[in-house]
Amino acid sequence: MSDATRRPAPETVPASGATAGIPRDVSLARQPHIGRWITAIVIIAIVVWIVYSAAVNPNISWEVVGHYLLNTNILEGLLVTLELAVIAQVLALIVGLVIAFFRLSNNPVLQAFSVAYLWLFRSTPILVLILIAGNIALFIPRITIGVPFTDVVLIDANTNSVIPAFVAAVIALVLHDSAYDSEIIRSGIQSVDTGQQEAASALGLTWWQSQRKIVLPQALRVMVPPLANQFVTLLKSTALVSVIGVTDLLTEAQNISANNLRTIELLLVATVWFLVVTSLASVGQRYLERRLGRGNAQQRRKTVVRAEQA
Repeated sequence: MSDATRRPAPETVPASGATAGIPRDVSLARQPHIGRWITAIVIIAIVVWIVYSAAVNPNISWEVVGHYLLNTNILEGLLVTLELAVIAQVLALIVGLVIAFFRLSNNPVLQAFSVAYLWLFRSTPILVLILIAGNIALFIPRITIGVPFTDVVLIDANTNSVIPAFVAAVIALVLHDSAYDSEIIRSGIQSVDTGQQEAASALGLTWWQSQRKIVLPQALRVMVPPLANQFVTLLKSTALVSVIGVTDLLTEAQNISANNLRTIELLLVATVWFLVVTSLASVGQRYLERRLGRGNAQQRRKTVVRAEQA
């Protein structure tokens, strides 16, 4: 018998799946990803070309962009933009939470109201809502509140004095954003196992206590990424409030460009600040996701330890 005949067969690794039966002495050669490298090179080349074209474009004065980047009016407009976004987001979360609970309620009236609310404000463009809120005095000239069936008047004021441009912008942003936030919150609540609610009821917790202490903390891990993305969308939507005269970042940039005729440069200034703010919001989103993920892992470890001790 020859040496080739007496040589033992290569030992195979008893593995399952695609690696089952592969000889141990056979190395898996790593395939070159030629298409991946070509795509990366093409994308890098396009980005470099765009940056270089913008840098050497004689129609763009980067000195003007740098000069107005920290302009007082620009910074004041940026502050108004941030105030709009934060106030509208907080109020939208509150309204969205209420609408989500209405949608999950067994009361048919509350369900119908929530469905109508979502249908109306998700179907209406945000720009239309801003224009309606900004021109509400055209069809409601005065706001009058009194005691029904009597002549007692508690409030009687001009609509424009009660709802100035800033308040009108907040109202429009809240109505639009809360419709989307409510669906995000509803999906997050429904992602929590129903057994959690039943266990809370068995422990004697009220409905609100179970939602606040058990359901919502667990649903938060599901809700944070889409809510953060919705906040970024809301932040960019604040640029639309310039149509009703709110002195936000874009409005201040347009006012300056109307005087010095540097339209592109001032639009680039506004773009830079929007990039900075949205990037900070994205960093905050990642921090929250990591923090919630760490808390979830710790909770799972505690559950395993309790199970082993039992």
